[in-house]
Amino acid sequence: MGNRQERPQFQQWDLSRLQQVTGLPQEQLLQLYNEFRQSAGADGLMDRNEFRALRNRISPQPGAGFQQQHSTDQIFRAFDRDNSGSLTFDEFVAAIVMLNQNASQTQKWNYIIDQYNPGGIGHQYIQPQYAQSIFHSANQLYGTNIDYNQAWNQLDQQGQGYVTRDELINYVNQHMGGGGYGGHSGGHHHHHQQHQQYQY
Repeated sequence: MGNRQERPQFQQWDLSRLQQVTGLPQEQLLQLYNEFRQSAGADGLMDRNEFRALRNRISPQPGAGFQQQHSTDQIFRAFDRDNSGSLTFDEFVAAIVMLNQNASQTQKWNYIIDQYNPGGIGHQYIQPQYAQSIFHSANQLYGTNIDYNQAWNQLDQQGQGYVTRDELINYVNQHMGGGGYGGHSGGHHHHHQQHQQYQY
């Protein structure tokens, strides 16, 4: 997935969107950032024990909008994208986003896709290498074992080398357990028309 230095950093302009997808007020997000920096130490990376401790501190009481069904280890593995045994702050934020049950699955996966999308924020097309990292996160998060090549072949039936983000999110929701945690993003029946409609 490339060097950590290439990854986007937490920035002020993210706050309004982060507030929407995490369900946390901006002041709490800034506090969370400061707590992360203190917990992570000089290297700016959070290990599993630090993650567990910080998650326990910030998790609201049951019923406050955060999911408890994902274990700490599931969440950690899902967003430790390079299997380094540690999380950057933006990986940590991705975990917090996924815990918010008041945001739809579509909102959450759109945010997570935007975090590292080589095409940039809002880019509609997902290529195979990036899709693989999304499938990996979803497999870890939902405890599924979807075969990446099989999933990609189902999505890209015409061999174009890309799919739309809606198609990818629909697949995750419908085949990997996402639909059970906040609903489908819809539009699955437009699958074939989308391939014909979208061009680079």
